[in-house]
Amino acid sequence: MSILVGNKNKTSAWLLAAFVLLILFSSLLSELFQAPDIDISKIGLFDNPIKSNNLADIKSLKLKNRIGIFELEKNDFWSLSSPRKLKANEIVIKNLIKEIMGIKVRKLYKNDQLNLASFGLDQPQSEIKITFKDQTSYNFQFGVVNPIDNSTYLSLGDSDMLYHIENLNAKASALALSELIDSKIFNSLPIKTKQIKIFMGKNKNPYLNFSKVGDEKWAGVSKRALSSEKVESFLFDLYNSKALMILDQLSVDVSANLKSYLDRPQYRLELTDHQGNTFKYTVSYPLKAITELKLEKNQAVLVKSNHRKFPFVVSKQTLELFTAREKSFRENKVKKYIY
Repeated sequence: MSILVGNKNKTSAWLLAAFVLLILFSSLLSELFQAPDIDISKIGLFDNPIKSNNLADIKSLKLKNRIGIFELEKNDFWSLSSPRKLKANEIVIKNLIKEIMGIKVRKLYKNDQLNLASFGLDQPQSEIKITFKDQTSYNFQFGVVNPIDNSTYLSLGDSDMLYHIENLNAKASALALSELIDSKIFNSLPIKTKQIKIFMGKNKNPYLNFSKVGDEKWAGVSKRALSSEKVESFLFDLYNSKALMILDQLSVDVSANLKSYLDRPQYRLELTDHQGNTFKYTVSYPLKAITELKLEKNQAVLVKSNHRKFPFVVSKQTLELFTAREKSFRENKVKKYIY
C-alpha cells in the first residue's frame, strides 16, 4: 500500500512540474511574438491619448456593446435618439464621458494584427464614438479586461498605437437601455425644491402646500414651521421613486384607455425649484388589468409630467407618499412637566 502511495505522489509531482513548465513556455512565446511595448515617457505623450476638449462641447455619443447600439444627442439635456427616443440618464452619461476624457495610459503597443488579437481588439467588447460641436470625433474601441489589475486595452480610430489603460468604472460593455434612460419620475432635486403643492383630483386648492423659508426652514399654509428633516425625507422618497416602465410605444386602444385615467386623476403635484421652474405631475387611480402591458389589476398607477413626453407606470405603493397631511410634518412637541 505504501509503495502505491509513493508512486502516486511522484506522478502528481511530475504532472505539476510539467504544468508549470508549460505555463512558463507559453508566457515566453507570448513575449517573443508580441510586439514590444513602447515607453510612453520617451515619446512625450500625455496621460490621455486624446486632445483636451471642453466636455460642454460634446454634441453626440454612440455606444456599441454586446447588448446593442445606443445613440445619444445633447441639446439642453442628453436624450436617446436610437433605439428609443427617451430622456437619458444624465448621471450615467456624464460619468461615462468623464472617465473617457480622464483615461490613464499604462503602456503603448504597436497597432498590428497580433496585438489586436492578443488584446481582444479584433472583436472589441465595446465601442464608443464621441462627436464635438466642431465635428471633431473620436472612436474608442475597448478590448479584454484583465481582472487581476483591472486594466483593459484601447484602440483609437486610425492611430498606429494601442493603449494599455485603466479599466472604466462605467462598464461600457455592460450598459443596457434600462441604465441609459432616465427612469426617475420627479426631477426637482430635494435641495433645490422651494415649494410643494399636492391637490386631490381636480380641486383648485392644494391640501398640502409647503414653502421653503430661507435656505433651510419649511412652513405650511398657515406659515407654521415644519420639520425640515421630515419635509426633506418626503422629498428624498419622492425623488427616488422610479418607473416600472415608460410608455413610449402603445397601441391606439391602450393609449386611449390610459388617457381616460389621466383625465380624472387621483392626485396632482406641483414642485417649484429655486429658479422658479414649476414641474407638474398627474397621478392616476390604480389601473385595472392591462394585458398588453402585462399589468395586474390594482398593482400600478400612471404618472404624467408636463416636461416629459411619455407617461410612467409606477408601483401602487407610490400613492402612500400622497396620503400624508400637514400635521405629520410638524415638529414634535416636547412636553414640559413642573414638579
